[in-house]
Amino acid sequence: MKAFGVGVVFVLVLGLVWSGSLAAAADTSEFVVISHDGVDKMIDLGDGGDSAGDMTVWTNALFDAKEAEQVGTSNGYCVNLSSTHGPWQCTFILSMKEGDVVITAAQASKTGPYTGAIVGGTGAYADARGEVAYSPNQDRSKWSYSVKISK
Repeated sequence: MKAFGVGVVFVLVLGLVWSGSLAAAADTSEFVVISHDGVDKMIDLGDGGDSAGDMTVWTNALFDAKEAEQVGTSNGYCVNLSSTHGPWQCTFILSMKEGDVVITAAQASKTGPYTGAIVGGTGAYADARGEVAYSPNQDRSKWSYSVKISK
């Protein structure tokens, strides 16, 4: 009888773990947004060209994956941490009507692709965690963001 009780407890615990995994999967959302050039400013400190302390700041229009509708803005900045291009430390926000997604990333090259960590958000994205894979097009006039959020 004791073995039966231990078996029932094991099955119940296994069921709770499995249902918790399903609940976690249900709290995951994915979407793609595209930013278009807007207000971009390069701040060149020290020697001309890439050097430590240089910054880029931006506010760009953010569109849905089909680029048919503007859904918000991409706002942020990157700071060069080296005397050559990279690594850059970046912090940016994807602001949409549902809320903001806050991202931080290190960009080690000029071309990408890059991966950033979602460190939080507001509104529908409050307490968000996850990753954003992003990269520019050839002339860097558009950036694609593949957002994977879990709560």
